Amino acid sequence: MKSYQFFTADGRGGTMLCDDETLEDAVTELRQRFTDVIKVQIGKQLWQAEPSDTPASNAANTEVET
Repeated sequence: MKSYQFFTADGRGGTMLCDDETLEDAVTELRQRFTDVIKVQIGKQLWQAEPSDTPASNAANTEVET
C-alpha cells in the first residue's frame, strides 16, 4: 500500500492510501474521485496539471528537488 499526497485547485487536498503501483494510476484515480486535482506527489515523484487542465496522461511527471 502506498501513500499519495494530492492537492486541488481550491486549496484542498489530503493523503490517499491505495494499492496503485504507479503515480500515473494514482493520478487517474484521484482525478476521478475529486474535482480539479492539480498536484499529486509520492516521495520525490511529482505530477502537476498543466494550466490548461491537460489530462493526466499528458501532464508533467517530474522529480522534486530537495
